[in-house]
Amino acid sequence: MDSSHLNKLLFESIKQILKEETQGVDQFIEELSKKYPMSDELKEFTRKAIVDSGCQKIEFNNLNMGLGVALHDKVIINKKVLSLGLEQILFVVFHELAHQWQYKKYGKEKMYEFYLGEIDGLEAAKFMLTVENVADQFGIRKIREAQQKNLIDKSFVPKGAYDNVTVDYIKQMLDYFKKEIDKKQIKNSEQLSEYMYNKLTMTLFDKAMGIFK
Repeated sequence: MDSSHLNKLLFESIKQILKEETQGVDQFIEELSKKYPMSDELKEFTRKAIVDSGCQKIEFNNLNMGLGVALHDKVIINKKVLSLGLEQILFVVFHELAHQWQYKKYGKEKMYEFYLGEIDGLEAAKFMLTVENVADQFGIRKIREAQQKNLIDKSFVPKGAYDNVTVDYIKQMLDYFKKEIDKKQIKNSEQLSEYMYNKLTMTLFDKAMGIFK
């Protein structure tokens, strides 16, 4: 075996060893399967979707708004979704994973331009709504793929979460967060991710104590 071939094999072995896993993925799937028994095939389908998206970390947590949120370094799914059916939960998960693909495609700076950039508020809202609609379509496709593989109930009809959301509503939400972000002098993606995580997982006790004024 020549040295170049040996080096190639060694390089591939090192790549495999160093291959990044999504932090919390096994615990996430275990928590989901405790609520809804999942076949090994469905577990692997879900796990692969999470890892392939490039998601760095995934978890169930209590969110005080929304069913899930995707930041550039993590996906958080609201524990409240565990009261929904399995298919609906998976749609929420796939929707948020779509954003991980978008972070890779556009870069976190472009995705966070909604909050940190000088982009016009209306244009930002239009772009964000487009991003959400694309994520809905991704989620729908993944649900249909799972149904075609007989992994989930075929009678479930996935619907886009943003079908009836208006640009004006998105703009109002963005305006609120941009004011908060400006007030806290948040300037970069790492600070923004930390702020959004803390803001969305903040408990009523935290609010009462004024931890994140």
